Amino acid sequence: MTIVIGLWLNTAEEVAHTIIPIKTIQYSLADKVEFEPNLDHYTIVTGDYEPYVYTENGETKGFEYEIMVKILEEMEVDYEVQIMSWSRGVYALNSGSAFGIFPYFKTAEREEQYFFSDSLIDATNRKLYFYYYQKEDAPFELNSDEDLKQYKVGAIYGYYYTQIYDELGLEYDLSIDELECFRKLKEGRIQTVPIDPVVASALINRYFSEDMNAFKRSEFSFSEPSYGDHLMINKADPRAESFVVRFNQAFHKLKSSGQLDSYYDKN
Repeated sequence: MTIVIGLWLNTAEEVAHTIIPIKTIQYSLADKVEFEPNLDHYTIVTGDYEPYVYTENGETKGFEYEIMVKILEEMEVDYEVQIMSWSRGVYALNSGSAFGIFPYFKTAEREEQYFFSDSLIDATNRKLYFYYYQKEDAPFELNSDEDLKQYKVGAIYGYYYTQIYDELGLEYDLSIDELECFRKLKEGRIQTVPIDPVVASALINRYFSEDMNAFKRSEFSFSEPSYGDHLMINKADPRAESFVVRFNQAFHKLKSSGQLDSYYDKN
């Protein structure tokens, strides 16, 4: 196993100019292969999404990262985990330099191009709430999609809700991750951004403890169905389909035996 940390953490502007357009690696359908442990090397990429996956003092942590490692070791595959921005991760996946990326939402649009494992967690009740930065106790009117139009909203490259923004006709500022979004909130460059409350709490405690009370959560969230947190693999890779089957088998074996309970207790 190899873990590579801190690759390609470009600014949002650099990302926008370096990864579009991309060329997706092409395989013939005749190239489809069955999964065999240790027959190949698998590069899995992920990004900082504390507490699910994150780096601290050069070490990769997070309960979803630990679950992923446990499953890959159960499969007895030769693998490495690389940490990079989400947009770079998708580029690596589509160009063939990475085999899979996690944790990723499964949507109908993505299923046209990718295979997905079963969700690593039960995300049935998870919502993304809109956060804002405000030191004084003043009203912040945000109760509907229409209210969003009066604010400069933030978003992260590749996140599903940018499609919702587009449908609403919103103008929005793009960032590479949640941390950059929170820095922009504090600097006044954006006024609100949707973030998982678990992730928001972790970021505030780690990076903004002196401003903890200034970061506030509105009661408005996107009422979207749960997409879960999955391993996503390009269908163009001939190893993909059989790998997902074996991955799910190993995952449910570990889960049913209770070997993953300690990781879920950390959530």
